[in-house]
Amino acid sequence: EDELRHAALSFRVADWLDGQLDDDQKARVRAAQRQAVASLVREAEASVDEDLSLTLGLPSPARARVIVDRLASTLWS
Repeated sequence: EDELRHAALSFRVADWLDGQLDDDQKARVRAAQRQAVASLVREAEASVDEDLSLTLGLPSPARARVIVDRLASTLWS
């Protein structure tokens, strides 16, 4: 619940900040967001040592890609 509150607060702050930006600044922010998502996709597709993945509970690259795709299509669209 605490993390959900933090996430909700971050979206409210981002919405407020977005309203403070001019069109050029908004375009630069959107470009940076697209680059960040692309970087996250690359990281999600990287292979992970299976033992390490099991020990740490990391998703497989295929599952990580599904997670990133869903986030990108809902939160960051």
